[in-house]
Amino acid sequence: MRFRPTALALLLAAAPALAQGAEAPSLRVTYVTGGSVYVGSGADEGLDTGDRLEVVRDEVPVAVLTVTEVSQHRSRCAADGEAVEIQVGDAVRLAPAAGEAETASGQEDASPRERRPLDLRGRVGLRYLYVDRTSGIGGGYRQPALDLRLEGRDVGGAPIGLAVDVRARRTYRRPEDGKSTEENRNRVYRLAAWWAKPGEPLRIGVGRQFAPSLAVVSLFDGLYAEYRKERWGAGGFLGTEPDPSDWGYSSDVRDFGAFYEYGNAPASQRRWTVTAGAVSSTQDGEINRDFLFVQGRYDDRKLSAYLAQEIDVNRGWRKDAESGDSFTSTSTFASLRYRIEERLTIRAGFDDRRSVRLYRDLVTPETDFDDAYRQGYWAGAEGKAGGHLRWGLDGRRSSGGAAGDADSVTATLGALRLTRLGLDARVRSTRYGSDATRGWLHSASLSVDVASRARVEIHGGVRSESPRDPAIPDGNLSWMGAEWDVYVGRRWLLGLTADRTRGADEDNNQFYATASWRF
Repeated sequence: MRFRPTALALLLAAAPALAQGAEAPSLRVTYVTGGSVYVGSGADEGLDTGDRLEVVRDEVPVAVLTVTEVSQHRSRCAADGEAVEIQVGDAVRLAPAAGEAETASGQEDASPRERRPLDLRGRVGLRYLYVDRTSGIGGGYRQPALDLRLEGRDVGGAPIGLAVDVRARRTYRRPEDGKSTEENRNRVYRLAAWWAKPGEPLRIGVGRQFAPSLAVVSLFDGLYAEYRKERWGAGGFLGTEPDPSDWGYSSDVRDFGAFYEYGNAPASQRRWTVTAGAVSSTQDGEINRDFLFVQGRYDDRKLSAYLAQEIDVNRGWRKDAESGDSFTSTSTFASLRYRIEERLTIRAGFDDRRSVRLYRDLVTPETDFDDAYRQGYWAGAEGKAGGHLRWGLDGRRSSGGAAGDADSVTATLGALRLTRLGLDARVRSTRYGSDATRGWLHSASLSVDVASRARVEIHGGVRSESPRDPAIPDGNLSWMGAEWDVYVGRRWLLGLTADRTRGADEDNNQFYATASWRF
């Protein structure tokens, strides 16, 4: 048997933030995991897939995000390029497209939003990836892809919303043995409709919906309902999880749950919310996982704190597997951020999220089972010097699991928005080590605006790694590349990236081209 990763509770992340008052909503980072950053605003606040956001500290942009998924009051984003580490509580603001930020008079463009047929908006994207691998595992391949995303509120003047996210790609592989293969991969990530009358507290959604923290997968097929007032909200869901192999409809895993959230007045200078709930799931009629969750968040001008805890409720075979314990603490996550002064901020965190047993682990005893915790904590500081220079220093430590103990120290330095061309320069250096290996990683990037609607970046780095086992050869890796993005009119975005990687049994060239049309 084996553990599978857990995340924060489904409804904890799927539930929107408390309704905002008359003031414009304040964008904040609410959760960071892997390569995704979650922002506590969504379609009702005007965000759309493809929008670009800036993470801001002390009124200075330190990172750029691209919105990839949108729900009513929540968005999932991907960080663009290498940037200062993003933390829960960071402020976020819209990053207007080059050439569209200001009018000729220097004032913001206050023109009304363009009316679209049925009030639907979206994006069609064409992408092409080509990898020429001279050495390494897997050989080369090319991969054309197409994606379509639609989002609509008050469609046709009715209190109905729609969300569609469909993606398709075809992969042509050229393995080292010379025998070519082809593979199609078509996925439906969202296909949902909801009823939400403006000014009314009730919202009901049905279909394949986006739920960032649903265990094992981030989507469910089913029904979601919530009721929200100014200071509190409650809701629940009922559905099934898509097939993990092809994302088709499946009724094998069934989930249901509920939540309750309470907080202070939205316009308060000090903001806090507390959310609690429960989620239960079964697989093929057997117990899969039951757990409780609670989270709390506090924000003011200097302090941002976040705490989340999951507790598994063990019954049936799970209780036997957990040595007879009825309750198991399976996830603790905390982060703290404090601005000492305008130019200096400290941060710290603790992550004790462990893996949890699911029913599929019970019925596949031949798989590896890792009955261990993965604990970690970190601390760091960041600041600025002058009007353009930014620095950061972070230390991390983790223990447990098959990888053993690991630690790292990272230093970053950036010079942002230099000259009238908006020149950005960043360097990073990381010293890391574990029970298996130790090494250094150094990287740098340089980017500049070109002709107001285009941006060019060059980047590169080197990793020098020494395994602790003398039987394993040293591994040195270097890479360099360039990236070009350009806006054409108000609807087209074109991009081209080229990278070269050498060393550590890798020798490949990679090219990636994109063309997106927004409507």
